[in-house]
Amino acid sequence: LALMSLLLRGGNKLLAPGAGGVLGLPCLASLSRLPAAPSALVRPLSTPAASQASSFDAPSSSSSSSSSDAQAADCPAPGVRDAERFRLTPSTEFWRTWDPRQDVPSARALVAHALTELTGAGEGGRTSQRYFASHLLRTSAFASLGAAGFLTHAATSAMRMTTPAGPTIAQPTPAALADAGYRALLEALAAYRQDGRRVAAGEYAFPWDMESSRHPQYRGVLRKAARFMFEATQTLRRRRAAEPDNLWVRGSVYPEYYKNTYHYQTDGWLSTHSSEVYETSTESLFVGRQDAMQRLVLPPLMDHLANVAGRGASDVQQDQHSPPRVLELACGTGRLGTFVRDNLPYAEYHAVDLSPFYLERARSNHRAWEKLRGAKLARGAAGAHFYHDSIERVPDELARVLGDDGGWFDAVYCVYTFHELPMEAREAAVRTMFQALKPGGVAVLVDSIQLGDREPLDRSIGRFGDFNEPHYRGYISTDLGALFERAGFACVEKEMNSSSKRLSFMKPTT
Repeated sequence: LALMSLLLRGGNKLLAPGAGGVLGLPCLASLSRLPAAPSALVRPLSTPAASQASSFDAPSSSSSSSSSDAQAADCPAPGVRDAERFRLTPSTEFWRTWDPRQDVPSARALVAHALTELTGAGEGGRTSQRYFASHLLRTSAFASLGAAGFLTHAATSAMRMTTPAGPTIAQPTPAALADAGYRALLEALAAYRQDGRRVAAGEYAFPWDMESSRHPQYRGVLRKAARFMFEATQTLRRRRAAEPDNLWVRGSVYPEYYKNTYHYQTDGWLSTHSSEVYETSTESLFVGRQDAMQRLVLPPLMDHLANVAGRGASDVQQDQHSPPRVLELACGTGRLGTFVRDNLPYAEYHAVDLSPFYLERARSNHRAWEKLRGAKLARGAAGAHFYHDSIERVPDELARVLGDDGGWFDAVYCVYTFHELPMEAREAAVRTMFQALKPGGVAVLVDSIQLGDREPLDRSIGRFGDFNEPHYRGYISTDLGALFERAGFACVEKEMNSSSKRLSFMKPTT
């Protein structure tokens, strides 16, 4: 709050380039285009935006790019092609042009909005006050933890008597870190405004993890922080040396791409340690806004299941007589699935993941939700079902239980996975979605933004591929709409929130 007040009162002097500011940071982006009405960010436009030509610079990298990336550079960016296929929400246009290096007055207006909501005098009333209070506390905690992890890495690196062999990745300067931190704060505020308005409007439930002090995330905080500090120093050391951790397990059970230790993390996806530190690590990277971005998946799920039942969303939430079936592909730790079940407590929830360690973590998270939110469940209500399998095919056990004909689910979704898959695996995952859905069912994909989604970031977005993400540059150049259309889907809607995008698709009824 002290930092926000300082920026609100003296942001121009502090941040404007050439003005002798304390940090000497670039100016920040215009936020004045963000609509003021609570429903403005979620109301779809009547028609897709007109297609327009766009050029972009191929991101620089110390590693080689695939041939598919080179070919994609001759085509319009995926963000441009999306406008030809999808209905666009107003938030998509806002994020497309927002550059967090321009227009300090508008950035200060965003800070003022957060402060106003904190007082309870904002447009969202008491709900927004609770929302912003909990989420700004969340951002403060994860930003502090991330900074502490970096400082610990810097201190331990300075104490080492040797330097990594071979080429190393340059360390960021303090000014660059301060710039990144400030921009991350603005990203979080804008993400919270978009997510918070939906919560205040009752489009989906108040985040359940913020309503109970007994949520698992509040237990063992010091132990989790210590685990993260250790993991952060190891991850940053490997990244600096460009030397990933060697995976401890061998064999042909897992596909080759899955054996990569993404993000230079310890053990890749294949250990209890990895599953226990994952949520803390990713939220520290996103300074607490990951949940808000992942909740992009909720609106199309809620809207579609309400339409299928011919009732309002609130009725669907109460329905236990004809429960919808929902499938999550690559469920990870299961945290997002608990938000889905909190909004659809009577849905029959199924989840697939290839890591037994992450499935165990997912089971624990869902059990915690069932224990703390048991009032939402009734006797005989559908529960959660977990499958240890690849998302490149329908699990044999699922087909055995539900039948061999396919078409079992009203909705299928996948979050933060496609950017880690090679193209052939992406195509197989889309076929799985299509086979699993009932005719008229909805498929929802939430993942990283791509080239053309946020034009000011096109020059730098590909650098995330340097974080041991071998398929990321191919992903950001991939036309996802065309990929799903080839499998038989119809494109429906696109929405963005910060560094994430959501695309929804429909399986035709005929």
